[in-house]
Amino acid sequence: MQARGKLDLAKTPTSPEAASLKGEYISKRRPVTPQKQAMDPKLAADLWTSSEKLGAEAAARAARGNA
Repeated sequence: MQARGKLDLAKTPTSPEAASLKGEYISKRRPVTPQKQAMDPKLAADLWTSSEKLGAEAAARAARGNA
């Protein structure tokens, strides 16, 4: 979200553990515009479907391996 979205860390509440975070990654963040493909709802749905299928296949393999 920080790298791709519009996350304003100054307005985002943080946990006490993260309040002191500083560093190169945070200091070099910049506004970005998502690629056209990232905004395509059909591609997003296809990616979701593929990830669900791969997750189910991995779970099935793991179950067979533990049996």
